[in-house]
Amino acid sequence: MKSLRNASWLLTVWLLSACQSAPLAPYRDSAEFDVRRVQGAPFLHQLVLNARARQESKRGFLNVYIEGDGRPWHQRNVVAWDPTPPFSLMMDLMAQDEGAALFLGRPCYFASEDPACEPIWWTHQRFAPEIVQSIDTILDAFAMKYAGIRLIGHSGGGALAMLLAARRDDVVTVVTLAGNADIASWAALHAYSPLKGSLNPRDFPLPAAIQQFHFVGEQDSITPPAWIASVLQRPETLTVLEGMDHRCCWTEVWPGILQQIASNDTP
Repeated sequence: MKSLRNASWLLTVWLLSACQSAPLAPYRDSAEFDVRRVQGAPFLHQLVLNARARQESKRGFLNVYIEGDGRPWHQRNVVAWDPTPPFSLMMDLMAQDEGAALFLGRPCYFASEDPACEPIWWTHQRFAPEIVQSIDTILDAFAMKYAGIRLIGHSGGGALAMLLAARRDDVVTVVTLAGNADIASWAALHAYSPLKGSLNPRDFPLPAAIQQFHFVGEQDSITPPAWIASVLQRPETLTVLEGMDHRCCWTEVWPGILQQIASNDTP
């Protein structure tokens, strides 16, 4: 009986590990992408670079894609064992990008196998100074090869994009898709526990020189359009997209958004 229980436990762990790494699995075997695990400070990160980002001659801008919060809670009061989403929206968008692009995995996501990971880092402290610092360290290793970087984030990834832009001097553009621009009022809006230990993007206004593009679906109930407009530093930078919600249908509109972003800045 004991050996049967052990076998069952091992099978469960194997299945969970497989699910954890599944969102990036299609890109590991593709010659167009380079999937690697890189040490930040202090966390490990899963990265994916496209072909343009791997070229020796690097000019122009690097587009950096940051995933949303995934599934930090299994149920409202039960922490998930792994926050990795079942599929990666931002990786799907990055795959459409014909410019130099980097998918920068958040700490403890996408099978990072990091001993430093604990549930606190994807629940209350998902935007903690340590999280922002570790991502920032990874950016340092890539950004110096470009004229500037564009930070692109979905939902909680949008919060991180804004926090990173506020501390760097090489960010030319910030793009958020259903971005969480004020974690305090967002938690209150949904009657969630306050994200104690996390930084709030609203407390770190971006320099006027950084271009901002904020997009949200008109049917989004997670980050409602009216709420985003009320918390943005520059509400005139918000575009509400008809027929869309928090997850749908970003892949369809992304090529047009990329064109819009590229037409507004030059190296």
